[in-house]
Amino acid sequence: MNDWLSVSGGLRQDYYKVEGKGLVDSSADQSGSHFSKNAGLTVTPLDGLQLFATYAEGWRPPSLREQAAFGAGGLVINPDLKPETSTSIEIGANYLRDGLWRRDDRLRLKLVSFDGKYDDYIIRSRNATGAYTWGNIDQARFKGHELSASYDAGFAFVEGNLTRYDKVEFCNAGSCGLRSVATDYGVMTIPPEMTATLTAGVRMMEDRRLTLGARGYFIGERFGGYVTAPGAVNNPIYYRKNTIVDLFGSYRISDMASFDFSIENVADRYYIDPMAASISPAPGRTGRVSLTARF
Repeated sequence: MNDWLSVSGGLRQDYYKVEGKGLVDSSADQSGSHFSKNAGLTVTPLDGLQLFATYAEGWRPPSLREQAAFGAGGLVINPDLKPETSTSIEIGANYLRDGLWRRDDRLRLKLVSFDGKYDDYIIRSRNATGAYTWGNIDQARFKGHELSASYDAGFAFVEGNLTRYDKVEFCNAGSCGLRSVATDYGVMTIPPEMTATLTAGVRMMEDRRLTLGARGYFIGERFGGYVTAPGAVNNPIYYRKNTIVDLFGSYRISDMASFDFSIENVADRYYIDPMAASISPAPGRTGRVSLTARF
């Protein structure tokens, strides 16, 4: 590591062991271990500007529910269930600048492109007899971009975040599409193509003890639309594009006490949270107040 170049790397070993006892017979017995590698490179060509790339591997053994389900909801054990392995690549840039337009202001920018692949991805599936079990598909992939930015001038601030997916894909037996996960719960919880938040506020009064602000949530449509996958057991939950606005404030009574208040979903919009597991609307207009004190 020096002033303009930083290199990092690491190894991680994971181990797990499952033994069937009591109501769970020995067909659930399984064990394994895995070495995961990670590496990172950061270059600082200019003061405040960082260019970076990271590579990371992961490993997730089956959970107890996935490995030892023995009849709950009709599930049967799959003794051949394999752990998931993943690789994640991120490429991006950070820009940090203090004193941009004012002596005490701060600017922060971050842009990241990500590509995550999961081999032997675990889903709820059906076995040869048609009974539900847990199984592996060849691969799942989630690829997209993230952008975050903030500017704080002391008397006012603004910050935002945006996530956009370019690819959400499930592949098995040489074909890719939602059919590969039609029997899984995950077919209902594919993320929106785009989500974003924007927060802005001002600080007023002596010592800037009063903060007033607003926050907007911007929700796009489900990636790939709402078509039901062939053979799906659970239909995707439909949610519309939406913009939800909250108002918030805080008054610092002293160094030991503060009063906070908020009005969430100001427009009292009827909406369903993205990736909801059921058709349950999110709360309507909601007011909150709180007093916090330290002794």
